[in-house]
Amino acid sequence: MIVVLCLVCWGCGGGDKLNRCSVEGTVKLDGTPVDNGFVSFKAEPGTPGPDVAGQIKNGKYSLPLKAGPVAGSYSVTITASVPTGNKIKAQYTGKEVDEYKQLIPPQYTGERGKSILNAKIVQGKNTVDFNLESEMKLISP
Repeated sequence: MIVVLCLVCWGCGGGDKLNRCSVEGTVKLDGTPVDNGFVSFKAEPGTPGPDVAGQIKNGKYSLPLKAGPVAGSYSVTITASVPTGNKIKAQYTGKEVDEYKQLIPPQYTGERGKSILNAKIVQGKNTVDFNLESEMKLISP
């Protein structure tokens, strides 16, 4: 009886009652893997889970089951900064530091309102790839 109780408690996942899913994928900008950045999944209305985020390294990201989103709809934002080669004074310390600029266009970062990226996460393992473009292309009729 004690062994069964211990096994049941062990399978509870440390008190996290959410039924999480794993998500992995690639992030490319103009066909080139994004070297370093972040991908964030923000729960849309009707999706009960928390917002989650993961780091992009060498064009890939992975949110394991323990840290992943729950099944549902998400707005996705992607950010990645690159050094400009210039030095600037840090706001609080006044020390010279490297200046960085956002590599990802604002339509994907949520900088100018909502990101145009969405993802539908289903129960289990998910692969969601993002192929971003620097310039929006207009589709003519």
